Amino acid sequence: MASSSSSDTSSNFSLKSLIYRPAAAAAAANGEPASLQVLDQLLLPAEKTYIDVPDIQTTYSVIHTMQIRGAPLIAIVACLGLAVDLQNDVSTKELQAIETMNTMERSANAIYAYIQGKMDYVAKSRPTAVNLFNALQEVKEALLKAKDDDDSSDPPSVRMVNAVVQHAEFMLQRDEADCRAIGKNGADAIILD
Repeated sequence: MASSSSSDTSSNFSLKSLIYRPAAAAAAANGEPASLQVLDQLLLPAEKTYIDVPDIQTTYSVIHTMQIRGAPLIAIVACLGLAVDLQNDVSTKELQAIETMNTMERSANAIYAYIQGKMDYVAKSRPTAVNLFNALQEVKEALLKAKDDDDSSDPPSVRMVNAVVQHAEFMLQRDEADCRAIGKNGADAIILD
């Protein structure tokens, strides 16, 4: 289950809905895999606590229990949570086992099914969240493209996990850019009034 990683009840007003560290940045800093933390919105405004999201089960939990709210945030956390899950030790070992037991073509199909199962699971966390389903559909399209990439010399697990991670990170960057644009347009409108 989710574990609190940090708490701040001081007068610090800086809030981030999520903190994501890509695998490369995390490894350079302390040799750890990718990480995701989300602000527990159930505790606001009294407490600022971040929850570690190391796997798909915790991703499901923070969405289902409404510890995170807001359609865009739910979608991004689902995709980043999947990306972090696929890079953790348990998933890495399971993916390697799938590749070891199958031919290249069967391996690609089995890995796709493995990842799709995780996506189906997290989709059930909030059955009415349109943004969640749209985001997972985007990831699925990137996943299918990677699965069918015959030109790659990478094993199926590497190219499919990379596709999920890269698309989730792209979605985070896109969402941040959208939020900044909304904020700028709102500030400009207020100044003009």
